[in-house]
Amino acid sequence: ISRSEQSDVLIPYYQQYRSKPPIVMRYISWIVLVLMTHQSLASPGDTLAVADFRLQEWSVWSAAASDTSIDSSPILKRDKFQNIVRAKDTGKIEWSFESPADWFAGDKSLAYNGTLQVVMQAITWTGAFIPDFDVVLVSSKKRLNLGIKGLRRDGDTTRTYNVALNEKAGWTLIKRPPRHTGESNVTAQDFIHCLNSLVAIRIRGGFYSGSEETQLRTVSIVQGQMAGDETVPATSFAASAAASRTISRDHSCESSIRYDL
Repeated sequence: ISRSEQSDVLIPYYQQYRSKPPIVMRYISWIVLVLMTHQSLASPGDTLAVADFRLQEWSVWSAAASDTSIDSSPILKRDKFQNIVRAKDTGKIEWSFESPADWFAGDKSLAYNGTLQVVMQAITWTGAFIPDFDVVLVSSKKRLNLGIKGLRRDGDTTRTYNVALNEKAGWTLIKRPPRHTGESNVTAQDFIHCLNSLVAIRIRGGFYSGSEETQLRTVSIVQGQMAGDETVPATSFAASAAASRTISRDHSCESSIRYDL
Protein backbone atom coordinates (compact mmCIF):
# COMPACT_ATOMS: atom_id res chain seq x y z
CA ILE A 1 0.00 0.00 0.00
CA SER A 2 1.38 3.42 -0.96
CA ARG A 3 1.64 6.44 1.33
CA SER A 4 -1.07 8.30 -0.58
CA GLU A 5 -3.35 5.28 -0.28
CA GLN A 6 -2.67 5.13 3.47
CA SER A 7 -3.78 8.76 3.79
CA ASP A 8 -6.92 8.03 1.76
CA VAL A 9 -7.78 5.34 4.28
CA LEU A 10 -6.82 7.19 7.47
CA ILE A 11 -8.57 10.53 6.83
CA PRO A 12 -12.07 9.11 6.14
CA TYR A 13 -11.59 6.77 9.10
CA TYR A 14 -10.81 9.79 11.31
CA GLN A 15 -13.80 11.75 10.02
CA GLN A 16 -16.10 8.80 10.68
CA TYR A 17 -15.37 8.99 14.41
CA ARG A 18 -15.47 12.78 14.84
CA SER A 19 -18.86 12.54 16.59
CA LYS A 20 -17.67 9.95 19.11
CA PRO A 21 -17.05 10.74 22.82
CA PRO A 22 -13.82 12.66 23.62
CA ILE A 23 -11.98 9.63 25.00
CA VAL A 24 -12.63 7.71 21.77
CA MET A 25 -11.51 10.72 19.73
CA ARG A 26 -8.28 11.00 21.73
CA TYR A 27 -7.58 7.32 21.09
CA ILE A 28 -8.28 7.62 17.35
CA SER A 29 -6.17 10.79 17.12
CA TRP A 30 -3.28 9.01 18.81
CA ILE A 31 -3.43 6.14 16.31
CA VAL A 32 -3.50 8.53 13.34
CA LEU A 33 -0.58 10.54 14.78
CA VAL A 34 1.56 7.43 15.34
CA LEU A 35 0.91 6.14 11.82
CA MET A 36 1.65 9.48 10.18
CA THR A 37 4.81 9.93 12.27
CA HIS A 38 5.99 6.47 11.26
CA GLN A 39 5.60 7.47 7.61
CA SER A 40 7.62 10.66 8.09
CA LEU A 41 10.46 8.83 9.82
CA ALA A 42 11.00 6.40 6.96
CA SER A 43 12.21 8.20 3.84
CA PRO A 44 14.18 7.27 0.70
CA GLY A 45 17.89 7.84 1.26
CA ASP A 46 17.77 7.00 4.96
CA THR A 47 20.44 4.60 6.22
CA LEU A 48 18.70 1.52 7.56
CA ALA A 49 21.84 -0.32 8.72
CA VAL A 50 25.56 0.44 8.83
CA ALA A 51 28.51 -1.73 9.85
CA ASP A 52 30.49 -0.83 12.94
CA PHE A 53 33.20 -3.46 13.08
CA ARG A 54 34.38 -2.23 16.48
CA LEU A 55 31.12 -3.22 18.16
CA GLN A 56 29.35 -5.71 15.89
CA GLU A 57 30.23 -9.40 15.71
CA TRP A 58 30.98 -9.81 12.02
CA SER A 59 32.50 -13.18 11.16
CA VAL A 60 33.90 -15.29 8.32
CA TRP A 61 31.69 -17.87 6.66
CA SER A 62 33.66 -20.59 4.90
CA ALA A 63 33.02 -23.78 3.00
CA ALA A 64 35.75 -25.24 5.21
CA ALA A 65 33.25 -25.34 8.07
CA SER A 66 31.40 -28.21 6.39
CA ASP A 67 34.15 -29.63 4.16
CA THR A 68 36.72 -31.72 6.04
CA SER A 69 38.98 -31.88 2.96
CA ILE A 70 39.85 -28.19 3.46
CA ASP A 71 42.64 -27.62 5.96
CA SER A 72 41.44 -24.43 7.63
CA SER A 73 39.11 -21.45 7.35
CA PRO A 74 40.36 -17.87 7.04
CA ILE A 75 40.56 -16.14 10.44
CA LEU A 76 38.90 -12.76 10.85
CA LYS A 77 41.09 -9.92 12.10
CA ARG A 78 39.53 -6.74 13.41
CA ASP A 79 41.28 -3.37 13.06
CA LYS A 80 39.46 -1.16 15.57
CA PHE A 81 41.61 1.86 14.77
CA GLN A 82 40.45 1.93 11.13
CA ASN A 83 37.12 0.22 11.88
CA ILE A 84 37.63 -2.50 9.27
CA VAL A 85 37.86 -6.30 9.18
CA ARG A 86 40.18 -8.45 7.10
CA ALA A 87 40.96 -12.09 6.49
CA LYS A 88 43.34 -14.15 4.36
CA ASP A 89 43.39 -17.70 3.07
CA THR A 90 46.09 -20.16 2.07
CA GLY A 91 44.62 -21.36 -1.21
CA LYS A 92 41.41 -22.10 -3.09
CA ILE A 93 38.85 -21.66 -0.30
CA GLU A 94 35.29 -20.41 -0.69
CA TRP A 95 34.74 -17.79 2.01
CA SER A 96 32.85 -14.58 2.74
CA PHE A 97 32.50 -11.91 5.41
CA GLU A 98 29.18 -12.47 7.20
CA SER A 99 27.04 -9.98 9.10
CA PRO A 100 25.67 -10.83 12.56
CA ALA A 101 22.03 -11.94 12.64
CA ASP A 102 20.91 -8.74 14.39
CA TRP A 103 22.86 -6.33 12.17
CA PHE A 104 19.81 -5.34 10.14
CA ALA A 105 16.86 -5.19 12.54
CA GLY A 106 13.36 -3.75 12.30
CA ASP A 107 11.20 -3.71 9.18
CA LYS A 108 13.48 -5.29 6.60
CA SER A 109 10.98 -4.77 3.80
CA LEU A 110 12.02 -1.08 3.83
CA ALA A 111 15.21 -2.20 2.09
CA TYR A 112 13.27 -3.23 -1.01
CA ASN A 113 14.27 -0.96 -3.92
CA GLY A 114 17.06 0.33 -1.69
CA THR A 115 20.82 -0.02 -2.09
CA LEU A 116 23.42 -2.25 -0.47
CA GLN A 117 26.68 -0.27 -0.34
CA VAL A 118 29.99 -2.09 0.16
CA VAL A 119 33.62 -1.01 -0.02
CA MET A 120 36.09 -3.89 -0.45
CA GLN A 121 39.87 -3.87 -0.76
CA ALA A 122 42.16 -6.59 -2.07
CA ILE A 123 45.53 -6.54 -0.28
CA THR A 124 47.33 -9.45 -1.94
CA TRP A 125 46.30 -12.28 -4.24
CA THR A 126 47.75 -15.11 -6.33
CA GLY A 127 46.35 -17.53 -8.88
CA ALA A 128 43.40 -17.38 -11.25
CA PHE A 129 40.22 -15.38 -10.69
CA ILE A 130 37.14 -17.54 -9.99
CA PRO A 131 33.69 -16.08 -10.85
CA ASP A 132 31.07 -16.76 -8.18
CA PHE A 133 28.39 -15.01 -6.13
CA ASP A 134 29.90 -11.79 -4.78
CA VAL A 135 27.05 -11.04 -2.37
CA VAL A 136 24.49 -13.44 -0.89
CA LEU A 137 21.33 -12.51 1.01
CA VAL A 138 20.90 -15.35 3.49
CA SER A 139 17.31 -16.18 4.39
CA SER A 140 16.13 -18.36 7.26
CA LYS A 141 14.57 -20.40 4.43
CA LYS A 142 17.41 -21.67 2.23
CA ARG A 143 15.23 -21.84 -0.87
CA LEU A 144 14.96 -18.02 -0.71
CA ASN A 145 18.72 -17.32 -0.60
CA LEU A 146 19.61 -14.76 -3.26
CA GLY A 147 23.00 -14.12 -4.86
CA ILE A 148 24.50 -11.72 -7.38
CA LYS A 149 27.64 -12.06 -9.52
CA GLY A 150 29.80 -9.71 -11.56
CA LEU A 151 30.41 -7.03 -8.92
CA ARG A 152 34.13 -7.71 -8.55
CA ARG A 153 36.43 -7.86 -11.56
CA ASP A 154 39.75 -9.60 -11.94
CA GLY A 155 42.57 -7.22 -10.94
CA ASP A 156 40.44 -4.85 -8.85
CA THR A 157 42.17 -3.46 -5.77
CA THR A 158 39.60 -1.21 -4.08
CA ARG A 159 36.07 -1.84 -5.26
CA THR A 160 32.77 -0.16 -4.30
CA TYR A 161 29.51 -2.05 -4.74
CA ASN A 162 26.23 -0.14 -5.03
CA VAL A 163 23.79 -3.01 -5.40
CA ALA A 164 20.10 -2.39 -6.03
CA LEU A 165 17.90 -4.48 -3.74
CA ASN A 166 15.21 -5.59 -6.14
CA GLU A 167 14.50 -8.37 -8.61
CA LYS A 168 15.65 -6.29 -11.62
CA ALA A 169 19.27 -5.91 -10.53
CA GLY A 170 20.52 -9.37 -11.56
CA TRP A 171 19.94 -11.38 -8.36
CA THR A 172 19.22 -15.09 -8.74
CA LEU A 173 17.80 -17.76 -6.45
CA ILE A 174 20.85 -19.82 -5.53
CA LYS A 175 18.94 -23.09 -5.15
CA ARG A 176 17.20 -22.81 -8.53
CA PRO A 177 18.74 -22.15 -11.97
CA PRO A 178 17.42 -19.24 -14.06
CA ARG A 179 14.68 -20.03 -16.57
CA HIS A 180 16.74 -18.40 -19.31
CA THR A 181 20.49 -17.87 -19.53
CA GLY A 182 21.45 -14.41 -18.28
CA GLU A 183 17.96 -13.66 -16.97
CA SER A 184 17.12 -13.36 -13.29
CA ASN A 185 14.66 -15.93 -12.01
CA VAL A 186 13.64 -13.76 -9.04
CA THR A 187 10.20 -12.18 -8.66
CA ALA A 188 9.32 -9.16 -6.50
CA GLN A 189 7.55 -11.54 -4.13
CA ASP A 190 10.68 -13.71 -3.84
CA PHE A 191 12.79 -10.67 -3.03
CA ILE A 192 10.47 -9.27 -0.37
CA HIS A 193 10.10 -12.71 1.25
CA CYS A 194 13.90 -13.02 1.33
CA LEU A 195 14.27 -9.60 2.97
CA ASN A 196 11.60 -10.33 5.56
CA SER A 197 13.37 -13.57 6.54
CA LEU A 198 16.93 -12.20 6.24
CA VAL A 199 19.37 -13.58 8.82
CA ALA A 200 22.72 -12.51 7.31
CA ILE A 201 24.49 -10.89 4.39
CA ARG A 202 27.59 -12.60 3.00
CA ILE A 203 30.15 -10.53 1.11
CA ARG A 204 32.67 -12.63 -0.75
CA GLY A 205 36.29 -12.36 0.30
CA GLY A 206 37.89 -15.30 -1.53
CA PHE A 207 38.20 -14.70 -5.28
CA TYR A 208 41.36 -16.50 -6.41
CA SER A 209 42.68 -20.03 -6.70
CA GLY A 210 45.81 -19.08 -4.75
CA SER A 211 46.35 -17.39 -1.41
CA GLU A 212 44.93 -13.90 -0.86
CA GLU A 213 44.10 -11.28 1.75
CA THR A 214 40.96 -9.13 1.57
CA GLN A 215 39.56 -6.44 3.82
CA LEU A 216 36.05 -5.08 4.23
CA ARG A 217 35.85 -1.36 4.89
CA THR A 218 32.20 -0.32 4.72
CA VAL A 219 28.76 -1.96 4.56
CA SER A 220 25.43 -0.15 4.69
CA ILE A 221 21.84 -0.44 3.51
CA VAL A 222 20.08 2.68 2.22
CA GLN A 223 16.31 2.88 1.88
CA GLY A 224 15.00 3.22 -1.65
CA GLN A 225 11.85 4.47 -3.30
CA MET A 226 8.58 3.04 -1.98
CA ALA A 227 5.17 2.79 -3.65
CA GLY A 228 3.82 6.28 -4.08
CA ASP A 229 7.25 7.92 -4.17
CA GLU A 230 8.86 9.30 -7.30
CA THR A 231 9.87 6.40 -9.53
CA VAL A 232 13.60 5.85 -9.97
CA PRO A 233 14.90 3.36 -12.56
CA ALA A 234 16.31 0.20 -11.01
CA THR A 235 20.07 -0.28 -11.19
CA SER A 236 21.20 -3.12 -13.40
CA PHE A 237 24.50 -4.91 -13.17
CA ALA A 238 24.18 -6.73 -16.48
CA ALA A 239 26.95 -4.65 -18.07
CA SER A 240 29.21 -5.16 -15.08
CA ALA A 241 28.54 -8.89 -15.09
CA ALA A 242 29.33 -9.08 -18.81
CA ALA A 243 32.60 -7.20 -18.29
CA SER A 244 33.64 -9.69 -15.62
CA ARG A 245 33.34 -12.67 -17.95
CA THR A 246 36.96 -12.57 -19.07
CA ILE A 247 39.49 -15.35 -19.36
CA SER A 248 41.14 -16.01 -15.99
CA ARG A 249 44.89 -15.97 -15.84
CA ASP A 250 47.46 -16.98 -13.25
CA HIS A 251 49.19 -14.02 -11.66
CA SER A 252 50.27 -12.49 -8.39
CA CYS A 253 49.74 -8.96 -7.19
CA GLU A 254 49.97 -6.76 -4.12
CA SER A 255 48.04 -3.54 -3.68
CA SER A 256 49.95 -0.50 -2.47
CA ILE A 257 46.77 1.05 -1.02
CA ARG A 258 46.30 0.45 2.70
CA TYR A 259 44.33 3.45 4.02
CA ASP A 260 46.54 3.32 7.12
CA LEU A 261 47.12 6.55 8.99
